[in-house]
Amino acid sequence: MKKSISFTGFIVAALFILSFLSCDNGTTSNSGGGMDEILRVEKEVRDLFFYSSNGVNPDFSEDTGTYPGVCTDYAMEFYYRYTGKVYLVTMGNDGVTGWHTVIEWLPANTFNWRTNANFGGNVSYPSGDIGEYDGVLRDARLTAVSNEMWTEQSHANAVFHMWCAALADGKWYLVDPTWRDTNLANNPIVQITTPSFTR
Repeated sequence: MKKSISFTGFIVAALFILSFLSCDNGTTSNSGGGMDEILRVEKEVRDLFFYSSNGVNPDFSEDTGTYPGVCTDYAMEFYYRYTGKVYLVTMGNDGVTGWHTVIEWLPANTFNWRTNANFGGNVSYPSGDIGEYDGVLRDARLTAVSNEMWTEQSHANAVFHMWCAALADGKWYLVDPTWRDTNLANNPIVQITTPSFTR
């Protein structure tokens, strides 16, 4: 004799499957990323940090975040929270662009940025393409995936800086929570050319 599934049982099972498929890392219900998600996460990050070059006092009196941070902290936190595809983008003093991903999140305080000679020098690459990031809230091991030149004008000369490139709805965007935290009006989130190494 065949067992039949009741209509109510079918609905419960369907809802369970749908809820499972929509789960992600807990930051959003939009597991694929999208412009609304970029804006939500980016604002969360700006609200979390205040920009502080000395690690103590805000550089801008109107900045009311909870934690002191520099560009690496803002960018890493966006990377950590955003559920879509995202890269960390760095520009060294030599003008070389680096595109990075996190390969391992480390326990908090694995490193201590306060012991660094330069508060802003949170990213170091002791050998090859693997580097360690010691941040205010996040510690991680990074790997460089490309050194493709950055072409979007506003960051073409942003040396010794880190920001993000995020994919939303099939398009890539420049997301720089640091500059937006210090000057929101003049630092829009703009679409960028699709990086060639992602095609």
